Amino acid sequence: MEPRPQAGGHEGILIFRRDKVLKRALPCELNFYTNLFNPNNQIPILLEFQKFVPKFYGSQLIDGSNYIVLENLLWEYENPSIMDCKIGRVTWTRDHSPPRCVTQQLRASKTTTSSLGFRITGLLIKDREGHVTDSIRKKQVFDITPDNILDYFARLVIRDDVFQEEVVDQFIMETQEILDWFRKQRVSTFFTCSVLYVNGFNKAQTKFIDFSYVYESDGQRDTNMIEGLESLINTWEKLKMKYAKSYYL
Repeated sequence: MEPRPQAGGHEGILIFRRDKVLKRALPCELNFYTNLFNPNNQIPILLEFQKFVPKFYGSQLIDGSNYIVLENLLWEYENPSIMDCKIGRVTWTRDHSPPRCVTQQLRASKTTTSSLGFRITGLLIKDREGHVTDSIRKKQVFDITPDNILDYFARLVIRDDVFQEEVVDQFIMETQEILDWFRKQRVSTFFTCSVLYVNGFNKAQTKFIDFSYVYESDGQRDTNMIEGLESLINTWEKLKMKYAKSYYL
């Protein structure tokens, strides 16, 4: 099977099988998807959340590791470019070891996690022929700042030297729908989740992914996610103001 590039996350945790992808998962993520897509789930706020995440097809044990079987979000997209944005100023949890918490806090302080409430963890750009023309990996996220982040966002939505205003509008609308859900939900608190933007030459989409750390809420709003999503939308809006109707080469 030909390996597929990842925009973010840890290398080697994904197995692609046509319209499905197998992801090596922590127990929390498996439990989250299992409960969310349980046929007996009758909680309206959770049923509404299903449309924002990849479809779930169960789990599979491979070489002693548990994999969740999910919808392949890149399937039927023509040479898609992708950007992964990890949401929230706080990316460490009660399940992280003290040294890991320190590492996460240090990474946050050196990236836009602390300043903007999110950071780009991966970016992969393809041309019409499917060749990778641009990408960033983990170490390069430290080069992204509030002053230059629009340049990275622009790489995803400038195709053939044309600024795709309609795609930006779609990304803003779909991210706003996720934000609206978070503003009203009180059932869960999320950490280290991401918004994944996919921009193919035939269509685009926005999905909320990565659920390794999800906890029952104490009835409070998940301000960590809310503030990060608000900042993400604000960044798209700034990009639109900078480029819309004025990008000509």
